[in-house]
Amino acid sequence: MDQIRLCGLRLFCKLGANEWERFVKREVVVDVTLYADLRAAAISDRITDTVNYAAVAKAIARFVENSDFKLIESLADGICGVCLGFPHVRRVDVDVEKVHAVALAECVAVRLTREKRGAL
Repeated sequence: MDQIRLCGLRLFCKLGANEWERFVKREVVVDVTLYADLRAAAISDRITDTVNYAAVAKAIARFVENSDFKLIESLADGICGVCLGFPHVRRVDVDVEKVHAVALAECVAVRLTREKRGAL
C-alpha cells in the first residue's frame, strides 16, 4: 500500500488527566502516515485521484485544537477517525507526542494504527 506522510504537525490542545493540566493548552506533535492506492494519481496527475494532504492537515489541526481529552490515547484515536474520513485513505498510523509530559523525557508518545473495515 502506498503512503503519504505528514510529519511534525505542532499543535496545542487541552490534554491531561491531572487537574493542573486542564488550565493551559499543551503542545503536541502529530505525525500521520496515510495508506492509499496512489497509482491513479501518479498516472493522472490530478489531486482528485489522491489524498489532499493539505486538507487532512487542516482537519487534524481543527480537531486537535478544539479537543479536550484526558488521555493521549483518546486524542490519537480521534485523529485516526478524522483521517479515515477522507475517501482514499484505507489505513492510518498516528503518532502523538505530548511534549514535556514527564520531567526526565522530551515527550511521551503513542502510536495507533486503524483501518477502514474491508479496506485491505
